[in-house]
Amino acid sequence: MKITKSHIIFFTFFMLIVANCRFLIDKKISAYFEYFALGLLTLEILIFFFKKKNYKKKSDVILFIISNILFSIGIILQQLPITSILRLVLTMVSLSTFMIFSRFYLNGYKYMRDAAYGMFFGVIANTLICLITNTTVLEPIYDNILFIPLRYGFTGGMQMKNMLSTTALASFMGIIFYYRHEEKKNIDLVMLFILTLLQIISISKGGLIFFVLFIILELFDKEKSKIFEKKFTLGLKVVITCMIFVLIIIGGYFTYNNFLKKSYTYGFRIRGIENYIDMVKKDKFHLFFGYAEMAFADKSKTYMANIRGFLLSKGYYDAWGGSYEAGFINTLIKNGILGLIGFFIIYIWIIKKALSLNRRREKILIIGILIILLVSSLVESYVCNIHQIFGIFCYLTMTGLLYIGSQEDSL
Repeated sequence: MKITKSHIIFFTFFMLIVANCRFLIDKKISAYFEYFALGLLTLEILIFFFKKKNYKKKSDVILFIISNILFSIGIILQQLPITSILRLVLTMVSLSTFMIFSRFYLNGYKYMRDAAYGMFFGVIANTLICLITNTTVLEPIYDNILFIPLRYGFTGGMQMKNMLSTTALASFMGIIFYYRHEEKKNIDLVMLFILTLLQIISISKGGLIFFVLFIILELFDKEKSKIFEKKFTLGLKVVITCMIFVLIIIGGYFTYNNFLKKSYTYGFRIRGIENYIDMVKKDKFHLFFGYAEMAFADKSKTYMANIRGFLLSKGYYDAWGGSYEAGFINTLIKNGILGLIGFFIIYIWIIKKALSLNRRREKILIIGILIILLVSSLVESYVCNIHQIFGIFCYLTMTGLLYIGSQEDSL
């Protein structure tokens, strides 16, 4: 049997999910699977990118170099072991490869579907491995969900329920893109139902919010397209824009006061952010270049334990009452303000490329995915974390849509 690009994509995404199996993590061997899968994905993307002929690569390579300088300069300047510096720099190189060089990887709805099926069967494999080895597939819940006192969420054999939730969302995205924009297959409808069920039983609040947001952005793209085609007077445009901002502010205020503010887990994140910002606001070096030497000081401890222990030593006695999962605080700690600038340069590049597309459908999808990814950064680290599949899939999908939308046929 001839090995095709579809086979390669399916296997790579399958391995990316298996690498997060709870059993492998408990046995402390998951890193070997993860490095293999991430290395394979990075190599595949680079091969497809540089093999592509008749494409001007110079501007993309320049962006890649600039962003990696901004990502890595703080890491290099800090007092870290050479092994830690190499690991962190290589992590950023891989991430920027996914963000910039991947337009010829998932460059068709079919390939997005292949990746989605790879992720789904990775979840099935993880669940079976954990059930066979008597490893738990449940995670305790400490918040009420829609005022219902549920106490466990399903993890699908992964490290935590949030990983299952966002993996199910990524898989859902890849399949529904193919179903709506390429070909309608009955098996895909069944898969979409199963993935929705997985989303629900994960009992992940953040995942459910992102899922609903994606459904709104995806299912109403045609209606939005019709709105974009209408011609409004300048005064009406100003009124509509003001109304949208007012609705966003009211909706945000209502959500914050009625849900986020009352959430134990969200308050956990807010306290962590407040403590870190308060500590570095007068420390210009670590503010601009990051505090990786604190976060990765002791290899025997986790990232969280290192930060909390350091904050405690500085007099922040509630250090253990805070967390650091939010995407941009994670970047601020690891790469500093310069790292944040690197991310925003790439996001501006993606938006500029998206807005230049003739095909309205892909333009809307790219902006929608970017919005979901940026919203997720308020609670999770998907924007900067290569250890979780959701951020990787979003970046690969956005650049793939850039390729699809740049084709000559226009909607």
